[in-house]
Amino acid sequence: MPAVGITPSESINRTFLNRPLSHAAFTTFSAALQKLADHQVHAKQGEEYHKTLLRDFLNEIGYGGKYFINVNDKIDLAIFESSTPGARISVIFETKKPGSSELCRPSDLNRKALQEALLYYLRERVGKVMVREPNLDIKNIVITDVENWFVFDSRVFESAFYQDTSLIKAFVDFERGSLSATKTEAFYAEIAKPAIARHIDEITFTYFNLNECIQNGDVRPGKKVSAICKFLSPESLLRLPFENVGNSLNQAFYAELLHVLGLEEAKEKQKRVIQRKPESGRLPASMLENTLQIILSRGLLANVKDLPQYGETLNAQLLSIGLQLCTTWLNRILFIKLLEGQLSKYERNERVKPFITEEKISSYQDFEELFFDVLAVEFDKRSAELQKKYPNVPYLNSSLFEPTELEKQTIPISGLKSNLRLPAYKSTVLRNESGKRFSGDLDISRYLIRFLDAYDFSAVSSQAVLDQNKPLINAAVLGLIFEKINNYQDGAFFTPASVTSYICRNTIRRTVIRKVNSAFEWECSTLVDLYNKITPKNFDAVEQVVSSVRICDPAVGSGHFLVAALNELISVKHELGLLKFPDGKIFKGQITAEGDELIILDENGEPFEYQPRLQRSHELQKLLFSQKRLLIENCLFGVDINPTSAHICRLRLWIELLKSSYYKDADRLVGLETLPNIDINIKTGNSLISRFALASDLKVTFSRRTTNAANYSIDAYRRAVHDYTNANSKQAKKALADFISKVKENFRSEIKKNDRDTALLESKREQRRTLVNQSSLFGGPSSDEAAKNRKIERLDEDIEKLEKKLEELEKAELYQHAFEWRFEFPEALDEAASFKGFDAVIGNPPYGVKLAAKTCERLVKTLGTVPDKEIYYWFLLLGRALLQDGGELAYIIPNGIMYNVFARQFRLDLLKNWNVLEIADCTDFGVFPDAVVQNVILSLGKGASVEDIPYREVQGAKSLKDILNAPIEKKTKSDLINLNANWSLALRLPAETLGVLDAIKSASKPLSEYFPEVSQGLIAYDKYQGQDADTIANRIFHSQVRSKVHNKKWLRGEDVTPYSCTWNGVDYFNYAEGVANRRKPKFFLGRRLLVREITNPSIYAAITEGESYNDPSLLIVLDCEDGEFPLEALLGILNSRLATYYHFNSSPKATKGAFPKILITDIVSFPLPSASSKQISEIAALARELCTAKQEGDNKQRTALQKRMDQLVCKCYGLSKEQSSLILAD
Repeated sequence: MPAVGITPSESINRTFLNRPLSHAAFTTFSAALQKLADHQVHAKQGEEYHKTLLRDFLNEIGYGGKYFINVNDKIDLAIFESSTPGARISVIFETKKPGSSELCRPSDLNRKALQEALLYYLRERVGKVMVREPNLDIKNIVITDVENWFVFDSRVFESAFYQDTSLIKAFVDFERGSLSATKTEAFYAEIAKPAIARHIDEITFTYFNLNECIQNGDVRPGKKVSAICKFLSPESLLRLPFENVGNSLNQAFYAELLHVLGLEEAKEKQKRVIQRKPESGRLPASMLENTLQIILSRGLLANVKDLPQYGETLNAQLLSIGLQLCTTWLNRILFIKLLEGQLSKYERNERVKPFITEEKISSYQDFEELFFDVLAVEFDKRSAELQKKYPNVPYLNSSLFEPTELEKQTIPISGLKSNLRLPAYKSTVLRNESGKRFSGDLDISRYLIRFLDAYDFSAVSSQAVLDQNKPLINAAVLGLIFEKINNYQDGAFFTPASVTSYICRNTIRRTVIRKVNSAFEWECSTLVDLYNKITPKNFDAVEQVVSSVRICDPAVGSGHFLVAALNELISVKHELGLLKFPDGKIFKGQITAEGDELIILDENGEPFEYQPRLQRSHELQKLLFSQKRLLIENCLFGVDINPTSAHICRLRLWIELLKSSYYKDADRLVGLETLPNIDINIKTGNSLISRFALASDLKVTFSRRTTNAANYSIDAYRRAVHDYTNANSKQAKKALADFISKVKENFRSEIKKNDRDTALLESKREQRRTLVNQSSLFGGPSSDEAAKNRKIERLDEDIEKLEKKLEELEKAELYQHAFEWRFEFPEALDEAASFKGFDAVIGNPPYGVKLAAKTCERLVKTLGTVPDKEIYYWFLLLGRALLQDGGELAYIIPNGIMYNVFARQFRLDLLKNWNVLEIADCTDFGVFPDAVVQNVILSLGKGASVEDIPYREVQGAKSLKDILNAPIEKKTKSDLINLNANWSLALRLPAETLGVLDAIKSASKPLSEYFPEVSQGLIAYDKYQGQDADTIANRIFHSQVRSKVHNKKWLRGEDVTPYSCTWNGVDYFNYAEGVANRRKPKFFLGRRLLVREITNPSIYAAITEGESYNDPSLLIVLDCEDGEFPLEALLGILNSRLATYYHFNSSPKATKGAFPKILITDIVSFPLPSASSKQISEIAALARELCTAKQEGDNKQRTALQKRMDQLVCKCYGLSKEQSSLILAD
């Protein structure tokens, strides 16, 4: 089998390939290539001439100044990893002159050029014997005559040649001169050539001819040129990380957009937050200030329903409403810019002109006209004037272009003043006629139009080379920007695409396999297994199952996770061969989800670009649109408490559909396919709070025998939701929305009837009616009439109380934004209307949110108790409640769950109630830029707990990429239980260390069983205890001069060293009323053990007896005089290597930060050995000797005694020789 040659487009990273080449990059490459072609002469010129041309070419296309390029020893040319002296070689070049017979041919690789390249590679990779270390940084090996390029990935050479032990032996012998043949020609013929022949079928290479880029003497833009340009870039040849535009914030665009809005970004408490500009810098023409001024001057806040939802104060409400309005308007404008770019690409600039231009838009009124009179109206129903003004603007049928409730209650965009002028941003992208940065001011509408026109919004799908030298702005960048603006108060962080794609890829693939296995009783473990099971007979059934996977993000934000889920579902369906054209043929190209993008290569391996008049291209675009629409309608569900978040999420999903939109009439390029009403799947509400339990009975609603019972069937409810999604007219949409609202109101009524208080109220009302009717029935007075009246009065009192209680409950602030999972998503209900749940719950739930006391009480009642009342724990519990049996949850959350002292029971419950599918601990690095909190990615299954705990190996990981590319390892549930104090440590510790920790714990009892009284030191100052600022600032209870008041010794942490406590002789303390937290006096008197809180990493402990005081920098263990464990024995153990080893490998704070600590919980739970009294006495006696040696300053004696102590302590715990050696050698 011959070696396999592939094209540059098949070789490079799919995301990198799919990214359009910037106009500047193409111009640079084109000029360099043209220069190379002009200077190149044919075979009469030698290798040196072409080598120089090649070096100049490489320097000009991006290597110059950054990477050193030169000959190296016998290597013709090499690119080094940097420009600094001593840099290592990254790319090896073997050059030949054009026409050389030594050059490889695509069908004949085994020529001298490859044999020479192999020798140079081995000299680098193996290293020169006795001279140079092996070079592990080689990325590529290139053979070229400047025209023809053969590029070999070093990993191919590694596998084929470096792993060939006979080749390596022959090479080493040759280099040492051990062979009879010492000339390189002999190596090529006798060693290299046979080796290449042996491995020829393992060799893949990239081949291209640079002359193919030049047509009629010019370098013309195109897919092939774009691919070669990218392939030869440092990102590709040196395997550098490339900037993914879908992943990175365009800072210039973002900053100027904030300026237009009237906002700015600032750093506050280690978070970057967005805020209204300070009063001195506010600009009346900015969109936000314009909006706020009109709302205030016209008193429009009075029209807003449920005003408290927007904030606690008037200013907060005003800002929140103003920002939500501005975000809505910007959503529409930016969507239109994306639509403009998309259509201009489709039609190759044949007819489409921009919609947002200074000629068409001169005021905010014109924007409103475009929103509601053009995009929201079918073309033939628009006025003649608008048909002429916007001849090619399609009808979108999207709720994005319907007035929101907030606009109806306040102002539409047309209500803003259009005659205000906005000063240019200090670093504006705008340019004047001379090409210099614009200064001065502009009408706000003109400023906005020119600002947006300075960027390229067309890159929503593949494009070879950008037509203009404008920065790219795509859907992912907009999502990032709106996420930041939307969470302006919280400083929320946009989830990186690497996280969303990782979570969605793993979760969705496992979910699809599980769901299809369940439906067909298969036992597949991979998608390949599933693919091999699919036949024409079961094709439709399998496709239906995959398209019914229900995925929910209960804190959906900007919709980043749902976009990633959509792309992953498309990719999975492609891998399973479920993407079928109308003629029954399966799409044979490539579709992969990478980052925020769906990478699509056509059946020729080229990036797919919609060309409406090409039938197969049109059919593929139509197929992609219909699949995306199907999956968005059926599979993706989201909820967020912030209405703006829900709007942005819908926008992101609409944009994903827009990328695949197609013309109904492809020949005439008219009738763009309309967008569905996906707002019904993305809802606003508080995910955590519901009035009605998931187990609430709805069967009565769907089974009652009334004249319109059929209208309220579960099928009718589902059908109405489906029809709403696809409704093409406002009338139909409103009718369906009204019906759905009635159904849900009916649900509420039926559930309330089963409420205990509601039932009791109805019972008492019935009792009253019975009594009243009895009184009426018998007419005249009777002996028990008075008694009946008293009963009626009591019933009236009870009824009034119950009515008041239920009314208060109905109006309770707690439930103002309650979200009713029980019936909001009919897709989560089974045929009997019981809550079935979702197949997967994913997301990045909020954290650090302070919840009201009543909210916490409700959450404890409905979901359960969580550590520290931290919100993300409740989202974990909510996720479990929302999942159907066997379903899967995957969150990225703070890593505090791994070691939080107060989360110990939560961790144990997690092991008990979940099947842990994977843990990716990101403790060692930041996932979110600027964020202080570190993270962990948890994947959990709702099912029986299993013993194995899969996790990603974290040792040496310096980035998220390192973790996600690490192999899956396994710990046991017992490992995590034994080291429950710190799961992060449990996952990174080797099995031998875990075995030692287990042995220590199994032969011990907690310290608290022997020494029940353990405490931190006192806290002298605390503003939350009512102390004023002067008391705290002046430290009035402390002094460095002894007085009648300040007469108690004060110990510092550094006063305690192993076996010695020596007062510093300086600090005095007044143990008086007013100390913030005094602790009981007994902890500062009498015989006790002090342990220094800061470890290094050794534990420092000493015994003291006199009266002295200290803060939490010292921990206190009171002696238990009648106890069976001498205090000296505890002293010896805590100062031993074993104690340090145990603490360092188990405590959550032992390895954290610059000042590792031992916590009070570490002391209380520290395992003391269940050894014989003789062994304990020996430790105690030895500890006394160590105290004496320390006091006398006999370091030599102390060292010898400590060595004996360490050995004796290990023996007391019953450790084996091997286990003891691990501790003593540590």
